[in-house]
Amino acid sequence: MQRINKLNTIQEAQRELSRLIRSYYRDEIETAKFRTLVYAFSILLSFQKTASDQEIEQRLSEIEAQLEGKA
Repeated sequence: MQRINKLNTIQEAQRELSRLIRSYYRDEIETAKFRTLVYAFSILLSFQKTASDQEIEQRLSEIEAQLEGKA
């Protein structure tokens, strides 16, 4: 049985997805299970990207506010 490692960052999730793809290629994972995991990873990566985008937007707003205060 495949073990899922850490998925706390986008890089960790991408690395783990790559590992699962390689396992599938070597016929170590059933197709149905692989599809389910790929779908779950797709959602996870989407959430992580959204969170990252929101963090960037927040930081940009803070910088804009600082620049407006200096003008």
